[in-house]
Amino acid sequence: CLTFQDLLKKHDMRSVDLLVMDVEGYEFEILNSINFASIRPKFIFFESSLLGEKKILCEQLLTRFSYSLLDFDVDTLAILDFIDPQRLPKIQL
Repeated sequence: CLTFQDLLKKHDMRSVDLLVMDVEGYEFEILNSINFASIRPKFIFFESSLLGEKKILCEQLLTRFSYSLLDFDVDTLAILDFIDPQRLPKIQL
């Protein structure tokens, strides 16, 4: 098992455009471990249907770091604030 930071270091990654997670309810723990001061994925896509009350914690964490959130049935897309979600193309899932 690797932390997110260790994974980036292992592959010598300094930036992330898209982070996709499907970790069966552990999304908050992973998001909470990310040092958003040093790495800011432009998009974070995660399954939110199994989070229960932790979904609110994920939303609070991401909005605190300037992400806008869009829900798609069982998934959530977080978009870094420099993109206006209203200008995104409509996505059919």
